[in-house]
Amino acid sequence: MIVKSVPPSPESIAMLKALRDAVAKDLDRKKRLGQYAVLWQDGCPIQVGDDAPQTANKAATPPPLADALIQIPNVGEDTDFERLQ
Repeated sequence: MIVKSVPPSPESIAMLKALRDAVAKDLDRKKRLGQYAVLWQDGCPIQVGDDAPQTANKAATPPPLADALIQIPNVGEDTDFERLQ
């Protein structure tokens, strides 16, 4: 089976931007309210924030919520979609 990488449609790009904006807005709200967030890092879920529950087998201290927000590249016509997958 041959799979071709096709750039997303303008509608798909708009949906992706809306989803990213919604997640960023919600993470900012959680930070301002002092709530923790669950993020995916190095193949495992982690809890970040000042009030995150402590787990017994935590390998390393997770970053504060502000540092855990990952900058996602803007998606446009020149985006390398193979790299994003």
